Parts: sequence; C-alpha cells; structure tokens
Amino acid sequence: MFFNNAFNNSPAFADRWCDKIVKEGVKIFWSDCGRFNNLTLDRLEAMREAGCQKIVFGLETASRTLSRYIDKRLDLDHTEVVLRWCKQVGILADLEIIVGLPYEYEEEFSETMEYVKRNREFISYMSINRYYILPNSLLGRYPGRYGITIIRAQTYDQVIENNARAFLEGADNFRIHRYVENNGRRTADEVERDSLRHYLTIRKQQSPFYGEIEKEFYRSVGSRLSA
Repeated sequence: MFFNNAFNNSPAFADRWCDKIVKEGVKIFWSDCGRFNNLTLDRLEAMREAGCQKIVFGLETASRTLSRYIDKRLDLDHTEVVLRWCKQVGILADLEIIVGLPYEYEEEFSETMEYVKRNREFISYMSINRYYILPNSLLGRYPGRYGITIIRAQTYDQVIENNARAFLEGADNFRIHRYVENNGRRTADEVERDSLRHYLTIRKQQSPFYGEIEKEFYRSVGSRLSA
C-alpha cells in the first residue's frame, strides 16, 4: 500500500513505473491514491498488469459549483468514464467524499448523491467525511476569500478530553473550528445540522460489507481500551 498523494500526478512517472515492474518481472500487488485527470484505458491496463489492485480517488464532491469552489480541477464526466474503465480492467476504485462544505445546500448535495447512485456498481468503497476546517488550509487561512467566518468551537484541551469518547462512538472529533457563511443563509448550528444529515444520508449508499467491518473494528478497539 503506497501513500502518494497521486500516483499518476506525473503520467510519465506512472508509465515508467509500470513498464519497469513488468520488464523486471517484479511480482507485487499494490494500491495507491490517484487522480482521475490523466488516466486513460491504456494507462489503467498497464497499471493492472504491473500489479495495481486498487486506486483511491479524491472526488470530494460531485457538485460542479462546489468543485470549482474548492478548485478540484476535475472533469466530472471523465471521472465517471474512469470508474467504468477501472471496473473493466479489474482495479477497485475507492472514493473519498466530503460533505458539509461551505455553501453545500440540497441542490449541491443531491448532485453528489446522484453521482454515487449512478456509479454505485463501479465504486468499491467510499471514505465519507464531514468537512472541518484545517487552520493551514486555504479556507482556514483566507476565510473571507471563500465567503466564510471562522468560529472557535473547542479548545485543544477539550479535544484531548473528548477524543477517546468520540473514537469509541465511531465518530470524529476534529472540528476545532466552526464557520458561518457570510451570505447569512445559514448559522454555524444550521451548517452542523445539514452536514450531519447529509453525512448520514450518503452513508446509506456504503457497501454493507464494509459497514460490518467498521463496526467490528470499533467494537474490538473499544473492548481493549475498556479493559
């Protein structure tokens, strides 16, 4: 399991890697993160021949408006083609999804939901996360540029105190900061409410197989921490 931000960020590197693996007769099975942008059917076939079993794609959102907002630079139509190619060549395709982005209303969320439903048979697993602000991210550093105002939600001491409980509940506890949309349409509480609702809604599209694994993981860890 490799942890590049994007294995195929340089198509030349990806091609050389696959060619070298095959020519040297190296027998490995591997997965990595990838980007949709420069993947072709030929490149995916070469990756599969070189042992690729799975690619994790950072889709984040299928809303064209929000995709531009966070500067994803994705051709969403092409992403759907790539998912089908992955299925065709025998590579599992995982998606990273983020809900709760600023200005994600019902219309924007429904675009992501419809995308997932439309491509469900081509998606192996979805890593679904509720959006939280990283202080050093672009939104964290330049909130005004993105039309939000940041509010402190927890102190770091509170984060430490709450982390064990949050982990045992299978939840996350990363939201040190909250935000308000500067257009006045939603308060911070309303953003949290909508984010949680969208999160629970899209989780229903997750493969039940992985849901059972996740539950067993938290049960196992919880029992060891409680012992």
